[in-house]
Amino acid sequence: MLSGNICYLRAVEVSDVDIVYRWENDAALWSDGSVRQPVNSVSIESLIAQAGMDVYQTRQLRLMVCSLADDAVVGCVDMFDFFPFDMHASLGVLVDTPFQRRGFATEALSLMCQYLHDTLALHQVSASMRSSNVASVSLFKKLGFDVIGVRRQWIRTSSGFEDEVLMQKIF
Repeated sequence: MLSGNICYLRAVEVSDVDIVYRWENDAALWSDGSVRQPVNSVSIESLIAQAGMDVYQTRQLRLMVCSLADDAVVGCVDMFDFFPFDMHASLGVLVDTPFQRRGFATEALSLMCQYLHDTLALHQVSASMRSSNVASVSLFKKLGFDVIGVRRQWIRTSSGFEDEVLMQKIF
């Protein structure tokens, strides 16, 4: 288990189906990821089953972020687009609304980066987000990520198109 001062990261469990289902089907979060449609419970169960597989097979890893104070699931951190030969991957983090702005995302990403560097021997990680997501841009900068580019008008929103910020951290 990867543990910090306020949270720890653990594997996804079958008991997480309901919360993962809620997150994956929250239309307000769709513009922050690649899914733009509802996901059924069978797909969520399959996702959770895959979470137990070897990271070198699946090329992705989702860990649940849990509060040290009460073991509550407060979010998740994802590694995806994992390329072992090139030693890089992409990262994303989600913290449930009631738990935001308490340091969980910062610590969870820090723990994940440490794991990816120390255990999987990654050389670098990247992240991308909507330019209007100022909190995420600030969070990743705080953790040593640099802005390496902007994809202009990359993400379609209900009011038009928005830029995507590309960030990278080299260990």
